[in-house]
Amino acid sequence: MKKILSLLLIIFLTGCTVTTFVITDAKLCAEVKDGKPSGIGTSFPNAGMVYCWLEYKHAPENTIMKAIWYYEEEKMYKKEIKLQSKSGSIWFSISSTENVLPHGNYKIEIYVDNQLKKEMEFSITQ
Repeated sequence: MKKILSLLLIIFLTGCTVTTFVITDAKLCAEVKDGKPSGIGTSFPNAGMVYCWLEYKHAPENTIMKAIWYYEEEKMYKKEIKLQSKSGSIWFSISSTENVLPHGNYKIEIYVDNQLKKEMEFSITQ
């Protein structure tokens, strides 16, 4: 108990704040309409684009969120975004120049300040 009180006193005296970034919701979807996910799923037939929509809270200033997309276990695309608010929603997307993503298995990893926070898997089917 004495150690906990000492730690709290140190935090109070140094002016440190303790924040815990959290992803409160995450969806894979066919599109984002008015900032909300639509066509939610984990299997997308002949899709030309797939979105990963995320809702978050408690982001410290200058937080960097990174998405890494994989196709059949091979890295195919990476995107980094500096978050503009402490809480809100954000989305990443992957698309094909040929209007249909290759059929198979995909994965997205979401990192916040280089720490893995979320993994999601999906497939593109015929």
